Amino acid sequence: MKAVFGKLPSGEEVYIHRLSSRLMSVGVITYGAAIQSLSVRDRNGKMTDVVLGFDTLEEYVADASCFGAVVGRFANRISGAAFELNGKRYALEANEGGNCLHSGKSGYHRRNWRIESASRSMITLSLESPDGDGGFPGAAKVSVTYRIMGSVLYIRYRGASSSDTVMNLVNHSYFNLSGHGSGSVLDQRIRIDADSFLPTDEENIPLPGSAPVDATPMDLRREKRIGDFTGSGFHQTEKARGFDHCYILNGKTDDRYSMRSFAEARSDRTGIRMRCFTSAPAVQFYTGGSIPDRLPGKGGAAYGPHGGFCLETGGCTNSPNRPDLPSSVLRAGEKYVQNTMLVFLNDR
Repeated sequence: MKAVFGKLPSGEEVYIHRLSSRLMSVGVITYGAAIQSLSVRDRNGKMTDVVLGFDTLEEYVADASCFGAVVGRFANRISGAAFELNGKRYALEANEGGNCLHSGKSGYHRRNWRIESASRSMITLSLESPDGDGGFPGAAKVSVTYRIMGSVLYIRYRGASSSDTVMNLVNHSYFNLSGHGSGSVLDQRIRIDADSFLPTDEENIPLPGSAPVDATPMDLRREKRIGDFTGSGFHQTEKARGFDHCYILNGKTDDRYSMRSFAEARSDRTGIRMRCFTSAPAVQFYTGGSIPDRLPGKGGAAYGPHGGFCLETGGCTNSPNRPDLPSSVLRAGEKYVQNTMLVFLNDR
């Protein structure tokens, strides 16, 4: 089940561990705790890999798109590469203009995680992040567990910090339900249960407040083709070359352990359908507009813009600087808890 996937320049070995059931197989590498492959059955019973990825460690090290990785300590953007907590200002790495994206170039997606436990159906990986890591306060310990049950993938995040900090862990898998090398996802269909989203400025930083999705291409409460935004002239989708927006999910999130259904996506070509559940307050829906053209992928595939979509369940973009949004503060002595579940079905 576990094999060497490659070696980092330091000589440290990176492993791949394969989870399997009769209906699903998942490959997880320790570098970035990334989902390297995720194969499920299509309407004809054929196993189809529905996540973008690479065949070699060197490609993951060079990757700028975070394919399949767990991103932290704080996923997505923090404006001005800084935030204030308990009256103190913390400076972060500005790696996207003047802002911090995915915690900078040394984020958790660039770390080799440790395997805590593993079996045929489950793997738990952990990471220790020192005080001041990437500019964030507190020595943090985090873990992610991937578990498969039939055609269900369950993702569990846990974390704790020695002092107050901010934390937002997400999985950054790019899904293509027609198969990872099948081209654009614009013909696939999506539904997201959210009445509002965060409009963004030209640097993809959320503007003040939130906006209703009503009467805009952002309204995904009823199933639509992902590509229906094209030609709309709507500024938010035009500048992002699709979607790269945080949706505030409907439904209660009082219980950190309970999950509610928030999205469903499907491909007419393969019949593969993915139902999504989470305990998180928000999801960043990204349609891969910045994937490089003709990027070499697994098995000789060539990826490109809109070659996959992400549903990054977690906290809200820039929430450390936005007291009006659900808090991303993790207090010392508290536990970070987030659960997400993906259920794969097929339309026959």
